Amino acid sequence: MPENARVHYNLGLLLAYLQEDKKAELSLLKALEIDPGNRDYLFAAADFYLKRRRFLEAKPLADQLVSKYPDWDMGYRILELINREAGP
Repeated sequence: MPENARVHYNLGLLLAYLQEDKKAELSLLKALEIDPGNRDYLFAAADFYLKRRRFLEAKPLADQLVSKYPDWDMGYRILELINREAGP
């Protein structure tokens, strides 16, 4: 697999759609490893964990998303969903 973050990101999205969660997670995290500040990759990984109710993994990614992209409202939306779903 090439060291191209976009390839890993797209593969992760496809694998998540196919419910290949272990492989999807590895691909999404590899994209973040290659390009850690990328907005799309942060969002995709946070959303991946949120949809699987893995809030402890989703929260730091959403926090990082909001911190790096304070003008992007989707970061706040996913953070709100995580907080609502995770409860107190």
